[in-house]
Amino acid sequence: MTTTIDPLAGIPIGTAKPARKVKGFPLVTSPTPVISLAAARATHKRRKLTGEQYKQARDTARAATGYGPSSPIWGKRMDEILMTIENSLSEAEVAVQDGRYQDADDHLRDGLEYNRELQKRVATGALIAAQS
Repeated sequence: MTTTIDPLAGIPIGTAKPARKVKGFPLVTSPTPVISLAAARATHKRRKLTGEQYKQARDTARAATGYGPSSPIWGKRMDEILMTIENSLSEAEVAVQDGRYQDADDHLRDGLEYNRELQKRVATGALIAAQS
């Protein structure tokens, strides 16, 4: 014969608390006025640089990062730069497989140079944005 255990055994019935009442939202009585969403957006919106301020920010960022018109990636689009880096790495891989180690080294150096210049470009953009 198995005995079942009553999970409520030993708990006095008369001490159970009544169910809690659900309270509504309390009234907010703060001395500060309510801020509208439009006003909040306006205060958090980035201010736009004027033409002269942008030129100064751009020149400062370029001087700090070393990125400028003499860069081999100047004027090229991002996808073009990434494809050039990928092609350099692929050519280096083929050169290593063929035993042409000097060619592989040259291709790796080209890919690394493009990668460094791309990092300079990204850093320049971030510095310009930080000044706004």
